[in-house]
Amino acid sequence: MINLSGYKIIKKIGSGGMGDVYLAEHEKLEKKVAIKSLHKNLATDTSFRERFSQEAKTHSKLDHPNIVKLLDYKERKDGLFLIMEYVDGKQLDEHIKKETGPIPEKELTTLFAQILDAIGYSHKKGLVHRDIKPSNIMIDKEGRIKVLDFGIAKMQEEEKGLTKTGVQLGTATYMSPEQVNAKKVDKLTDIYSLGVTLFYMAVGKSPYDDDTNTFSIQTKIVSEPFPIASEVYPGVSKKLETIILKATQKNKKDRYQNCEDFINDFDTATITSESNSIFPKHYTRKADNSEEPKLKSKTKLNNWLTTFLFIALALVSVILFSTYQEVQSLKKEKEQLKTTRNTLEVKLNKQIAALRETNSDLKNQYRGCNKRERLHYYNHTSQTLQLHVDYQKENGFWHTTVGYWEMKPGSNSMMRDADVSPSGFKVNMYRYYITKDSGSKYLYSSTVPKYSNICESSIIHIY
Repeated sequence: MINLSGYKIIKKIGSGGMGDVYLAEHEKLEKKVAIKSLHKNLATDTSFRERFSQEAKTHSKLDHPNIVKLLDYKERKDGLFLIMEYVDGKQLDEHIKKETGPIPEKELTTLFAQILDAIGYSHKKGLVHRDIKPSNIMIDKEGRIKVLDFGIAKMQEEEKGLTKTGVQLGTATYMSPEQVNAKKVDKLTDIYSLGVTLFYMAVGKSPYDDDTNTFSIQTKIVSEPFPIASEVYPGVSKKLETIILKATQKNKKDRYQNCEDFINDFDTATITSESNSIFPKHYTRKADNSEEPKLKSKTKLNNWLTTFLFIALALVSVILFSTYQEVQSLKKEKEQLKTTRNTLEVKLNKQIAALRETNSDLKNQYRGCNKRERLHYYNHTSQTLQLHVDYQKENGFWHTTVGYWEMKPGSNSMMRDADVSPSGFKVNMYRYYITKDSGSKYLYSSTVPKYSNICESSIIHIY
């Protein structure tokens, strides 16, 4: 992992022949960037450092919406770094392999027009890319194309020892015949590589996909006719096939001479006897049955939709059945809770009734008091009063009045428990009331307060 001042390195996202690429974030601006770092084993090589520096100068001259922008360039003794715009997307070859397969012609035309516009712009700047291929083309989440890796690009007016004639630079499958032969390259070399890239987009793989031997591939590029796209994928129209073959002619003069002519042929190309001459002599194209792949594609789509609907219905059925079972379970739980609640209510009501009965007994029990000493009472009123006594037996129930003792005005007297104990009973407790007469429980008078439960006093004064 590299360490570069001002940038937080997040992760490594790629490697190339000259260096590695890292995803990073500017520490101040919090903006994501891609940093290309020259391999450490090359950093001390003067020629490689010069080539890397040249790439930065070359890249800095490009400002196009379909070309990845160079934001900064840094040199250190232990390394060289290109800080570039970060593209949140996929390489074109990965996009085709994992998502689209052969790209339908309408969509293909839109994407390829962006590629041609970017390379055409670099050609006008005098720059030849020399390594055009699907892995050097990004497609972002909005469907925008970004061309990257001008690592071996050269200015057409410059011819320095770094990239002189006699040195092969590029990726074998996408090399033009002149690149294979290490001859001088120009913008028509890019036209050839664009034609091979177009082939990949139209059929879903490279023309030499089954061949892994570099020498064998280069031999085919130089000496054999370019493969016919419709023989690999029948859905390629003759118009598109003609464009691919014209771009990949072995003789540079027979190719498109610039990107503008290339893109214009998508709108104006017609199949004539002249255009037929670019096909191999042994080749007889079958009737243009581009509708057949469409029908197959449609059938495949219908089968996919049917499978999807079946799976969806199965999932819905499982969900509904699961929901039904859950509802039934909840209903059962509800009934059980209702039964439990009713049982608890019955028990609670019984307990409440028992408590009420106990409370009533307690109230009755403690309305009076146990007076087992002598009780002196004085009547200071002007009326005759009655002292009323109840008693409680062992069973805890209160029994009827034992009797009344008159208290005449101004009188005083004394009474003991033994005086009121009924013969033959063991008495636990007594309670006393002072009443006006034998028919009332409590005494209410303007001069005499209400008395009940004469408990603690041994002398009672009544005024």
